[in-house]
Amino acid sequence: MKIGFTGDLHLSGFVSDLTDPTTDLPERLSEKKKVLYNMVGRLRERKCNKLIIAGDLLHNKSVIYSLAQSVLLDFIREHKDINFITIDGNHDLSGKGRKVVSALKCLDSESNVKRVQFDQVVKAEDFIFIPYSADLPKLIRENSGKILVSHFGLNEAVLNCGASIVADVSLKDLASRYKYAFLAHYHTAQDIITENINLYYMGSITQTDWSEKNEEKRF
Repeated sequence: MKIGFTGDLHLSGFVSDLTDPTTDLPERLSEKKKVLYNMVGRLRERKCNKLIIAGDLLHNKSVIYSLAQSVLLDFIREHKDINFITIDGNHDLSGKGRKVVSALKCLDSESNVKRVQFDQVVKAEDFIFIPYSADLPKLIRENSGKILVSHFGLNEAVLNCGASIVADVSLKDLASRYKYAFLAHYHTAQDIITENINLYYMGSITQTDWSEKNEEKRF
């Protein structure tokens, strides 16, 4: 089984950007679109037809830019041969606490998308999907599975500046419950490998702001 994994697309209107003359899109949105289509090309080369997108597909929380949403929907609809699994990230949600709504509801009618919502925990084969929510730390500690897919900051991981911050989830919360963790939320690509767990942040797909300058990106 081959599955692609990415997250932190952060599609936005980028209204302050210059326009890319080849696409008529703001430069950063244009770059993100090119990377997404290139990613699917790479998946097809590897005979892989599944892609997990682990949250923050959109960027502006309570604001939905029509242009960004259109790029996302066109991407999904133009790749019907790819089966997408998405989870909600914090930037996809509007509201506070448990009274939130997701901008990713626009994907619910797409036949090749399975969206795991912020109020769900879904187990499928070796995978357990836990989207971002107010209850996430509690859900992480109450559940278990071989491969965790989620969206949160980890106490032992680092931000773009290289610094760590105190987070609500730490390695000790994961090590006895999950063998692998594929995470989004931190934009710096990084791997944390221990005796008990292999943990991977794929990082953001492109440089979204100056704090990510010169970072190597991956999926």
